[in-house]
Amino acid sequence: MKTQPHSIVALVLFVVIQLLQASNAVASTSTFDASLKTHLNAIAKKDRGAFEPTIAVGKTLTFIQPNGKLSTGTAEFKQQM
Repeated sequence: MKTQPHSIVALVLFVVIQLLQASNAVASTSTFDASLKTHLNAIAKKDRGAFEPTIAVGKTLTFIQPNGKLSTGTAEFKQQM
């Protein structure tokens, strides 16, 4: 199954919104811009190890998969990666 470009953009935007809403997702020693840059660089490089720390902390992460399915768990999100 080929991922549609608009699905990837929607997922990236959703994750960025989650970062904005979860104040503990952004380390207190870094700025939002630096955190966002780290997040987007990890996506661009397809670096899972660098990407995982930039998503929600905890067990809850609401996201919509490229197939339209709504999911709410970080474990499920990581399985999709």
